Parts: sequence; structure tokens; C-alpha cells
Amino acid sequence: MKKIIFLFSAITILCVTTSSKVYSAELTLQELYNKVRGVAEEGCAQYQLHLGSAYALGVAVEQNYSEAFRWFKKSALQGNVQAQYTLALMYLHGMGNIQDEMQALIWMEKAARQGHEDAKHITARGLARIKKYAEGGCSQYQFYLGSLYFTGMLVEQNYKEALKWFEKSANQGHEYSQAAIAETFEKMKKLAKEGNTQYQYFLENMHLRGAIAVQSCSEIFRRFEKLSEKGCEYAQLSATKMLEEIKNSAQQGCVFAQHVLGRMYYEGIEVDKNYSLALKWIKLAAEQGDKIAQASVGWMYYRGEGIRQDYRRAYRWYIKSAKQGFAPAQNSLGLMYLRGLGVVRNQREAFNWLKKASEQGYVTATYNIGLMYYRGDRVRKNYDTALKWFTKSAKLGYASSKNKLGQMYYFGRGVEKDYYQAFKWLKLAAQQGNIRAKANLGRMYRKGLGIGQSYSEGLKWQRKAAEQGDIRSQIVVGFEYRRKQKYNEAFQLFKAMAERGITEAKGILGLFYFDGIGIDQNYEQAFRWLRKAARHGDEISRVSLVQLYSEGRGVRRSPLRALKWRVSPALRVAFWDR
Repeated sequence: MKKIIFLFSAITILCVTTSSKVYSAELTLQELYNKVRGVAEEGCAQYQLHLGSAYALGVAVEQNYSEAFRWFKKSALQGNVQAQYTLALMYLHGMGNIQDEMQALIWMEKAARQGHEDAKHITARGLARIKKYAEGGCSQYQFYLGSLYFTGMLVEQNYKEALKWFEKSANQGHEYSQAAIAETFEKMKKLAKEGNTQYQYFLENMHLRGAIAVQSCSEIFRRFEKLSEKGCEYAQLSATKMLEEIKNSAQQGCVFAQHVLGRMYYEGIEVDKNYSLALKWIKLAAEQGDKIAQASVGWMYYRGEGIRQDYRRAYRWYIKSAKQGFAPAQNSLGLMYLRGLGVVRNQREAFNWLKKASEQGYVTATYNIGLMYYRGDRVRKNYDTALKWFTKSAKLGYASSKNKLGQMYYFGRGVEKDYYQAFKWLKLAAQQGNIRAKANLGRMYRKGLGIGQSYSEGLKWQRKAAEQGDIRSQIVVGFEYRRKQKYNEAFQLFKAMAERGITEAKGILGLFYFDGIGIDQNYEQAFRWLRKAARHGDEISRVSLVQLYSEGRGVRRSPLRALKWRVSPALRVAFWDR
């Protein structure tokens, strides 16, 4: 249905092109295409639009959404209203480019401003959708809504509203929101200095109300550091002055300053990283009832940072914060009840605390409830219930839930097996950076499941997963290097994995040394790594180890030991290792 809507728009454009009186009706379709392309390459926005339509429909050329996207964007950048509308649709449905609702809205609004009626209707619906999901607790849409208020797009510009939504998003860990808070804060300060009394009053009362999230102060310091590195002396002076003010305020008992100073020691911003001092200052804020600081202290005890790991104390601080309604603490508390850390295992309490966090829109908790039922973790395994919770959090933008939904459709767990749906959810999760989704998506492309088979596209996604540390993807990429005879790259990749303790990589590294692939042949090193892998059950390594013992390569010749590794693992345990 989505493609039909888009293609309908493209067909409309193409009809206008072919009915144009510029060229004779006697021209063939290929000749018409050549002339359109020539004018488009000269920079004509209207003909760039026509050329994009040709690629979108596959008229006179092979259908290619990436090329269609490229030409539509060229035309849209020159202000062509129809190209802006069509480009927005492509962003909306991920055709020819990564799916991006915010970019879709930006281009749709540009078209709407030029009077495009369909764009006006879709823009209004898009704004309503963003508000709905933002108010429902989705961090991504909270960030979107903050961005709209910050730029004044679709809504009246309002930095206070922007700050509110950026903070909500930042409190859920959204990576861009913390930087956005700092930028909004700086904008408000500038307006206050220019005489805006509303912002002057707002900024005066900010620290008292705790309106600026602790993370934003950290981000402001990072910005000062970057400017200082570029030689800006004023930035360093500002950072030094700000640090002194925070220290003075913290020593005078200001809860907000104590928490900020603790986070600075925790992250090593403008001061040397020091977990003990971080705990000291954050704990002072926590003891005065700051719920976020209480959760931070709980986290440090849970992780054993700055103090000996102590689950019981972590529990005590988490429950203080959770009872004040702080959703991340409620989620952590639920997991502690579920795992029996610092408290007796209690499935009912675990579910209750996770549900409280979920009801506040904390999507991580919603996902964790789904995971409980998916794994049968202290509850009876129930894929139908897991599907419900995963779907709820996935619709709110949570990438891990989208990945789980993709897996459920792939394996047919709780739903009928459906590779198309599996591919759809995995791609959405992968586009948000989920490492497992990237790996799974790569495999689907390579096998042609739910999508046309594309080895190159599959490898592209598996490379992305490999860069984030996915072991199976690293092995795939390593073999691809070997296939392309990039032996040194393959060797270095497998060596790094083997040194991290990956069994299969140890075996492969041993074979590199055994065969002398891209390096000097070295039977001693081959024996060393093959034995490590064989001891962990790698069958290929076991076979190679037999050969080394039999022929006395890299190790003293021993037919008896060769026999030991030749027999099945079960017999070896029963006889040799008794």
C-alpha cells in the first residue's frame, strides 16, 4: 500500500512529462529519457523531478529507488514542491534511503508551506502522531517534539517546551537529547542577556526547581572542552568559573550542585575521574531526598564503582528512588526482585515494579516484561504475552523490542512464521543501531528471506554489526576478507577475537598458522591455538590437532595423544580424562 501511494505520485509526475509539448510525440521513450537526463544534469529542477520519476517507476531505465531519491532531492533542494512532497514520502517509507520520520516531516512541511494540500494533511497527522507517542513516553518522539519546539517548525517556537521534552528524553538515555538540552540552555541564556525578561526569570529559578537535567551540565562542560581544544581561552575560563561555582554550591549543601559535581567526578569531566569522590557527592544529594541521585547511588553499589559491590545497599537506594516514582529505579528494582539480587526472589514484586515503570512510559521496563514471558524467567513461558509487551514497546520506538519481534516472526514464536514481517522489524531496529538486529538483517539479506537476496547488502549490515562487536558477524567478515585474499585483515580480525577468548576464532587462527595463510607458517603457534579451541569442543580443531600429534609438527610426536584427540569427546571423558 505504501509503495502504491508513492508510485501513484511518481506516475502523476511522469504523465505530465510525457504529455509535455517540449518534445515531439514521435520520440521514443529512450530518446525522451536521454533528453530529460541531459536537461536534469544541467540543473533544471523540473527535469530532475521527471528523471527521479523515471527511476522510481523503471521507465526507460531499471527501477532504482536510490537513484530516484537522489534526483528528487536535487529538485527538492531547489524548491520544487512536488519533489519535496515525493521526497518526504520516500523518507517516510524508507525507499531509496534510511527511513527517517523527522526528515519526512521536514520536507512535508516545506511542501505544505508552498500550498501542497496533501502535504498539509499529512503534516498535521505527523504532528499529532509525534505528540501522541511523546506523551506516551517514547524517548525518540520526545526528542522529535523538543526539536519542533526548538526550531519553531509546525508549532510556535518555545524554548521552555523544547527543554521540557528534551529532558524527558534525556532521562531515558536518548543520546542526542543531552546535547540538545545544552544547546537550548545556551539559547535561552543568550535571549536573557538580550533583555528577554521571561527567560531571565526562568533562568533565575532554574537551579532551585532543578529544571536543568544533571546530564545537561556535563554536556555544557564537554562543549567548553571542545572549544578550549580549538584554542578558545574564553571557553576554558568559563569552564573553570562554572566548576568553582558548582564546588562552592555543593559545599554549601545545594542538592543539584552536589549531584552535578558527583557526575563530573564519575565521568571525569574537568576533573580527574574518581569514583570515590563521585559516590561521596552523589550520596550527599541522595541523602537529601534527590530521587535521581538515589538511583545513581544504587547503580554504583550495584556495579561496585567507588565502593565494594553490595546488592543489598543497591536495593535500599533503588527502593527509596522507586517509591518516589523514578521509573529507571523502578525498572532496576524489578530486575533485582526477578534475579534475587540483594533481596529474596519475588516474581510478583518484580512484575509490579516493572509495570509501574512501564505505565510511566519507561519503554525499557515494558521490554523487560516481554522478556520475562519470552524466556520463561520466573514465570511460565508465554510467547503470546511476550508478543503483546514487545509490540507495545516497539511501537514506542524501542529498538530491542523491534529486534525481538523480528526474531519471533522469523521463528514463528507466538505468531505464524512470516519472513516479510521479520525483515520489516529487524530493519527498523537495525536503523536505530541495534547490534543484534544488524547481524540478523545481514543474514536475511544474504539468504534472501523476506527480501530479494543481496549478498553485498547482507555483508554491509554484518560489517556494521561486526564493528559493534558481534562475534558471528566478525567471523563472516573475516571469511569475506579471506575470500577476497585480504589475508592480513582476516588474520588480524581473527587474532583479536581469539585473544578475547572466542573459541571458534581460536580454531580459525590456528588454521591460519597451520596453513601459513598471509603469515609465515608456524606449527608451534598453530598447535597452541588449535589445542585451546579443541579443549572447548571445536571439532575442526580436534581433527587438525590429531594431525599435528601424528606428524610431530609444532609438538613432540605422540601417536597416543593423537589417538586421544581422534576419539569422540564422550569416549575421551570416559577413558582418557577419568
